[in-house]
Amino acid sequence: MTLTLDELLKGKPTKIKNENFFSTEQYILPFIERLNNIASEFICRAVEPVQLQLDENGEAIPIYNKVLIEGIVPYDEKYACVYGMTYAFDVKNPVCKFFTCFKDYLDSGHFFLDTDKYISYQSIEPETRINYTPFDNLLKMDTSYQSWTDNLRTIDFNASNDEVNYRLGQWIRFAINFSKTTDFGEVKISPNDVIAAYKLLFENSKSDFFTSLGVHVDFYRIYSAFSKILYDGKDIVNLIDKTYLLKSILSL
Repeated sequence: MTLTLDELLKGKPTKIKNENFFSTEQYILPFIERLNNIASEFICRAVEPVQLQLDENGEAIPIYNKVLIEGIVPYDEKYACVYGMTYAFDVKNPVCKFFTCFKDYLDSGHFFLDTDKYISYQSIEPETRINYTPFDNLLKMDTSYQSWTDNLRTIDFNASNDEVNYRLGQWIRFAINFSKTTDFGEVKISPNDVIAAYKLLFENSKSDFFTSLGVHVDFYRIYSAFSKILYDGKDIVNLIDKTYLLKSILSL
């Protein structure tokens, strides 16, 4: 679910398998403090535990076991750099990820990412603060994505019936076989996401990404449709890893 920053900061401490984890504020406040002077906004999403906890008045206690927060740093009125943080407690290996990527304001606000050097991982230990040194290092890195995204606009896709049929099969096969593996597990793009992106591109005439068969389109639109599906999905913790996988799925 989407939250305001103030709502997210109200997340309470939680206990999972008899291990205590801090409040949301204790985890994300250093992130906010580092970006407050440069970010135009913070976009926040979170997932509540399946079993809600109630206070003495029967009201649900805000506890967020999975969190994604984006600090948006504009390049101009169209493009922005995203500094992101996501974490999860209620998984086999509690994890925090810091990342930076690129966003096109005018094209639904989804992510562009061409390398995993902009993603860092660390374990979350009970009653232990997150180490922000990797994030400080990300802030110092060159995050110019303009040349890569501009290049996507120069790669032609011939949307003939035969080519679309071939590519759809290829994309599904790659989704089945390609993955990103870290110390925290394996991440894959679902073939269902591939099919959903295909429908945005070639079946749903009301889609912003729709392309009629028989015309040429650039890979910026192809990539955007896939990234939009991932961005709007429920898997907020693995979103950045799945976005990275798009480069392989689409053979870019």
